[in-house]
Amino acid sequence: MFTLSLFLCFSLLTQVTLGQVENIYGWAQKSGKYSEWIKQVDKSDANYKPFVQNTAFGVTAFIPTNDAFGKFSEPSNDIISSHLVFGSFDADTLLKIRNKDTLDSTRSRLRFSSGFDRMTNRSAIFVLDARILESHKVGNSMVHIIDRVLNLPKSRDPVAPNALEWIKNRNIYPSVSVRGGVDSFADFIERKNVTFQFSNCAECTFFVPENIDSKTAAKIDANVLLGHVIPNQILFLRSMNNSTPYKTKADSSNLTVELYKEERSDSGSMKSFIYSNTKGSISTHLGNTRVKITRANIPVNNGVIHIIEKPLVITDMSILDYLNEESGTSLSKFYTLLQDFPSLRPVYSRGESNTKLTLFAFTNEAYESVKNDIAVISKNRTAMEDLMKLHFADHKTINSQNAGMIKEAPSLAPSKKLHFSVDRDRLYVEGDGVKAATVLQDISCTNGVIHVINKVLGIPSSPIKDKLREDPQLKTTFTVAEKMRSDWLARLGDKSKNFTFFAPSEAAWKKLHDEDPSSYKQLVDGLYADNAMNILNRHLVERQAISLENLSTMKSVQTVNSQLMIETKASPSGQTQVVLKFMQLKSTIVRPDIKAINGYIHEIDTILMQDVDLTVQASAVRGSSSISRISPAIIIFSIAAYILKLF
Repeated sequence: MFTLSLFLCFSLLTQVTLGQVENIYGWAQKSGKYSEWIKQVDKSDANYKPFVQNTAFGVTAFIPTNDAFGKFSEPSNDIISSHLVFGSFDADTLLKIRNKDTLDSTRSRLRFSSGFDRMTNRSAIFVLDARILESHKVGNSMVHIIDRVLNLPKSRDPVAPNALEWIKNRNIYPSVSVRGGVDSFADFIERKNVTFQFSNCAECTFFVPENIDSKTAAKIDANVLLGHVIPNQILFLRSMNNSTPYKTKADSSNLTVELYKEERSDSGSMKSFIYSNTKGSISTHLGNTRVKITRANIPVNNGVIHIIEKPLVITDMSILDYLNEESGTSLSKFYTLLQDFPSLRPVYSRGESNTKLTLFAFTNEAYESVKNDIAVISKNRTAMEDLMKLHFADHKTINSQNAGMIKEAPSLAPSKKLHFSVDRDRLYVEGDGVKAATVLQDISCTNGVIHVINKVLGIPSSPIKDKLREDPQLKTTFTVAEKMRSDWLARLGDKSKNFTFFAPSEAAWKKLHDEDPSSYKQLVDGLYADNAMNILNRHLVERQAISLENLSTMKSVQTVNSQLMIETKASPSGQTQVVLKFMQLKSTIVRPDIKAINGYIHEIDTILMQDVDLTVQASAVRGSSSISRISPAIIIFSIAAYILKLF
């Protein structure tokens, strides 16, 4: 404070000699837009007015708008010190230096970061959790206009605390009120020997629970505690991206934890949650959890602390508990339908046991897309109950780590199986011909696991075109069709017509790649559009939506340009297996009855394509001749015609 007083005295002297050089205080007065900031300066305990009237030395001032002051509920006479730093720094320089001491050593440093601002839908520069709206050069100084008041709590000690010091003694900041569970968290940090990770972690983000019950306490170990620390990043809540995974210090072969921020509407206001994505030890004790942030953005000298309602990583609620918690949000439609069937309640409400359950709960948006179909199905109570049962896999805990190995499991719906796949760590489930992707996955519960999905299983909501685009197992087929640059793919988006499409799987395309790389490249790169269309038309039936059950009763089926013979046999598991035959080629339907609102897709394991399919036409499309690609039959025909002309 002595240094500040000396500086202020010198500032007064230099103002006399430098005359009318513009200063921050005068600039703010002249603008007429920052009257609330002027009031705070005038009544500041330490009399910062001469400091912002200084013209001799560079000062950087962060000036909140009048609207920001209007929304701020904790004004005090010394708040101005949090908004002033020595030196003149533009926005780019702030990002480079990353932090700067304020004029008050009892407050933590100001932190500068870039991030995505959801309100403006663009990138922004933040000071703590305030966004810089505009910047101005004022004499030797800089002014940054911000949209929030900077709330740096004042420490009782001579300097601001680090994270561990505050967790162990939360009364260091008298103005910050949290529950006593923080003290329990401090005890665990000591007992599990991770104090160094909280005191010496420079530039870190900490999540501290304010409630720890006895049941949860028994599950806390060092890895769980480290799952509450994001290293090497100081993340004030507003600068965190909703979909970005942030690695924590729990990063070992036994347990890896990533954290995501999630925002959702709750009782008319936006609430922030932290979602933990746990890998390596998913169980009924440790797994993916979502926890509400109860107080955000408590700055400390080595980062920032966010208070959360309970510990991350630890599973402490049943499936029924989770559904009750979400009953007023994105799963309300699912839970309402579920409650209509009391026979299912014993399944999802049972307590912790050796019999686990996997539940696929569809979102309200998924419900809205097929609500008319649900209204029709609801008239048949048995059919509606079977539809809900399709979303349960009993006696199994299926998550994104084991789904690729399990591949399929029976649902509670009679004779209906669920099929699983994982693509880029995202779990997909298919039930009764409808494939859904997880919106939120691996939510561990004491009696199983929940996955929130984007489709209602069993009710198609999109045409064949969209199914091809969305399904990771059919992405190459979609790519080939898309690159034909014709209306072929658009036709499959027509909801008023019916189709049956035998779609080559990713394995089928890989088989072609391995056997004939050149042909594969020509098709996938879109070099021979006419040839590709000819091949795909061989796999397409128009004006008919044919299920596997109906196919198995047929001897042949007519596609756009070919007749395919049908062979039916029993698979090793006793299920009906349909094989399509064209000339000497055979292809087995490996995933049947993928339902669309305009027909069926049947995934096949081999492309029904001959060598002749990429011959003469290909040369014509490419615009150059290639003798090596011309069919021998065409060559013989041409020679014969030439000989006849001689006679």
